[in-house]
Amino acid sequence: MKQIPFIQLLFRQVGLFILIPIILVISYSLIMAYRAETTLMKNAIQSRGYAVASDINGKLTRYQYATIELSQNKGLAEVAKNILYSQFVDKSLQQFVQHYDGIESAFIMDEKGFVVSGYPLVTLRAKSPELQQIVQRKLANTHHASNLPELHYFDVAMLNLQQTSTSLDTGHLVFITRLQRETESIINPMETNSMLFVVLSQEQLLQVSSTKSTDLSSQEYNVLSSREQTLSTIDVETKTYANNPFLLELPIWINDRPMPLSVINYHQTSNYFLAVYQNIAVTLLALLIIFVVTYYFLRVWMQKLNTPIREMVQLSHQIAKGNYKLPAEQNPFIEFHQIHDALKKMALQISNQIFDLQEARLKAESSDKLKSQFLANMSHEIRTPMNGVLGVLQLLEQQITDPRQAKMLDTAITSGGNLMRILNDILDLSKIEAEQLEIEHVAFNPKLLIEDVCDLSRANCQEKGLVFNVRIDEQLNMLWSSDSLRISQILYNLLSNAVKFTAKGCISFEAHYCLKEGRHLLQCSISDQGIGISPSQLKLLFTPFKQADASTTREFGGTGLGLVICKKLVELMHGEFSVVSEPGVGSCFTFNVELQQVVVTHPEPSVQIKDERPPNLQDKRILIAEDNMINQEIIKLMLEDTQAKICLVNNGEEALEAYQTFLPDLILMDVQMPIMDGVTAIQQLRAQGMDQPIVMLTANVSQRDVSHYLSIGADQVLGKPTQLEELYTVLRHFLTRTEIVK
Repeated sequence: MKQIPFIQLLFRQVGLFILIPIILVISYSLIMAYRAETTLMKNAIQSRGYAVASDINGKLTRYQYATIELSQNKGLAEVAKNILYSQFVDKSLQQFVQHYDGIESAFIMDEKGFVVSGYPLVTLRAKSPELQQIVQRKLANTHHASNLPELHYFDVAMLNLQQTSTSLDTGHLVFITRLQRETESIINPMETNSMLFVVLSQEQLLQVSSTKSTDLSSQEYNVLSSREQTLSTIDVETKTYANNPFLLELPIWINDRPMPLSVINYHQTSNYFLAVYQNIAVTLLALLIIFVVTYYFLRVWMQKLNTPIREMVQLSHQIAKGNYKLPAEQNPFIEFHQIHDALKKMALQISNQIFDLQEARLKAESSDKLKSQFLANMSHEIRTPMNGVLGVLQLLEQQITDPRQAKMLDTAITSGGNLMRILNDILDLSKIEAEQLEIEHVAFNPKLLIEDVCDLSRANCQEKGLVFNVRIDEQLNMLWSSDSLRISQILYNLLSNAVKFTAKGCISFEAHYCLKEGRHLLQCSISDQGIGISPSQLKLLFTPFKQADASTTREFGGTGLGLVICKKLVELMHGEFSVVSEPGVGSCFTFNVELQQVVVTHPEPSVQIKDERPPNLQDKRILIAEDNMINQEIIKLMLEDTQAKICLVNNGEEALEAYQTFLPDLILMDVQMPIMDGVTAIQQLRAQGMDQPIVMLTANVSQRDVSHYLSIGADQVLGKPTQLEELYTVLRHFLTRTEIVK
C-alpha cells in the first residue's frame, strides 16, 4: 500500500473551511473587545474615585459626630475648672479612642495651652505657642456661627506628639471643638473654657475597602491634599500612576484658614491593562469553543481522515492505563506510522522509569527508617551517660553539707542541665530537618504552664535586678489540648534570651486567648529592654548555629539554635512567629499556636507537693531490669535510702525469670536491652497475669512513645536522666498509694 503524507490532505481540506474564517473572526473580535474593555476600565476608575471620596466623607462625618457626642459630656467641660473630674474624663477619653479605630488620640486643652486630660499619655506634652494662639482665638470667638467640630491640619512640631501610625503622614488631622460648662450666671449661662482635640489616623482614614466589580484597590494609594499642599505622602513614584482628585465635603483649616480638602486616588497603570487582558483572554476562550464546535460538525465529513487519529487515541489510553505492550501497526499514512513507533518507544521508557521510581521509593523509605532509628539511638546513647553523671551529682547533693562543696556541686548540676538542653536542641533540630518531629496533643492548663515557666524566669530576673511584668488572660485558665512540652520549651527559650540580653530595665510577658477565622489561638509576646537587634542582624536570626553577632556568642554564650527551633516548632503547631527589634532599645518576640477544645468528663485527681525525701519501703521488693552497669549502680544508689530489697537483672529475659523467684512489688524496666527488650518483657509479664506496677525508665519520652508503653501495660514512664525527686514520687505513689504530682 502506497503511503501518502496525511498532513498535506489535512491542511488542504480543513484550512480552507475552518482556519481562514476563524482567523478573521478572532482578529475582529479582539479589536472590538479591546476597545470595549478599555472604555469599561476608564469608567471603573472614575467610579472607584467617587467611591473612595464617598467612603472618606462618611468616615469624616462619623468622626465629626462622634466628636460632637463626646463634647456633650458635661464632665469634659468641668475638668478644666474642677480636678475632681480628672479620673472620669481620662476614662471617657480612653473609651472614646479605643472605640474608634480611626482615632489615634484625644485631649483637652485650656485657654493657657495646658493639656488638662488626654489619652494616650503622650498627648499630655502637646503644647506649642502656635497651638496656644489657636486655642485662645477659638475661645475668644464665642459668637461663632456654628459649634460643629472643625477639621484642622497641624504639622508634627506643632502638636509635639509621637507618631504612632506606620503611615508616611507629614502631619496630623485634628477635629477641634469648644467645651461649654454651665454657670450660675443668668446673663451668660454657658461658659467656654477649654477645647477638645481629636487626632485622626490618616492611615485608617485612607484605607478604603475594595469594590466587588473590579480589583483596582489591590494596588491603589489615596492621598489627602489641599489647595496649597499635600497633607500625606506615599512611598511610590507618582509618575507611574494615574490619579484623579475628588473634592471632599469638609473644609480643612490650615494656618487658621479654611481651605477645600480633596483626595487623590493613585492607581498603578498596569492594573488597568491586566483587567483588559483578562477579558480578552475570555473572548479568546469563547472563540476557541466556537472553533471546537465547528470542528465537531465537520467530523462527519472528515471521518475518513479522523480514523487514524482515533486509533492513536486508543493507543494513548492503553498507555495511560498502564498497558505498555503495544501491538504492531500497519498504517497507510507516514505521519501516523511514525507516531505509533514513537508511542512504542515512549511506553518502553515509561515502563523503565516506573521501575526505577519504585526502587528509588523503597530506598527513600529505608533511608527514613534509618534516620528515625539513628535519632532514637542518638537520644538513648546521649541520655544514658548523662543519666550516670546527673544521677551521681543528685546523690552527692544529698550527702554534702559543706557550703563550698555544695556550691560547686550545684554548679556541676546546672552545667549538666545546660548540656542536656543543648543536646536536646541539636536532636530536636535534627528531627525537624528530617521531618521526624511530631507534635503531640495532650490536655493541659495553659495558665498554670505559663506561670510555672514564669516562676523560673522571675528568679533569674531578681538575680539581675530586672523588673518582670506578667499578664495572663483568664480565658487560658482552663483545659486546652496542644503540645504543652513544646509550648513550655518555646516560652523558656524566649524568656531565657530576654533575661540573658537585658542588663537593666524590665521584661514584659503577655499571654492572650484569641479566636481567629474559627481557630483557637494562644498568643504570647515577650518584650525586653536589652541590646536589641539591627535589621542586618535580623536576617541571620533564624539561621541554625548562628547568632546575630559573633561578639554576642563571646559575651553571652549560646549555640544559636534556640530561636531556630522556636520558630520551626511554632510553624509545626500551625502558628506564626515574628520579632520586632531596635538596637539599644530592646526586642519584642510574638508567636501564636493553635489550641483545641477539651471536653472535661471527670474531675482531675488531687495532687501532692513533690517530696525529695526517700519513702520508707522497708518491706517492699523492687526488680530493676537495666543492661547498662553504670545505670544499674545509679538506680541502686538512688534506692538505697528507701531500704527496699533490690534485685538487678540485665535484660527482659532475666526479668521474666526473676519475677517468678523474687516476687517483686514493683518493676523498674529499661526499654532498649539485649536478648529481650523491655516492651516484649512487659507484654509477656502481663500475659502471665502479673498485676504489680511496672515503671519504664527510658530516653524515649515522646508522647507517642509514652502512649505506646502505657498501652502495652506500663503503669508509668520516667525519662532519662532520671530525676531523684520524680523517682521517689512514683515509688511513693505505687508502693504507699500517694497521688502523683501532675
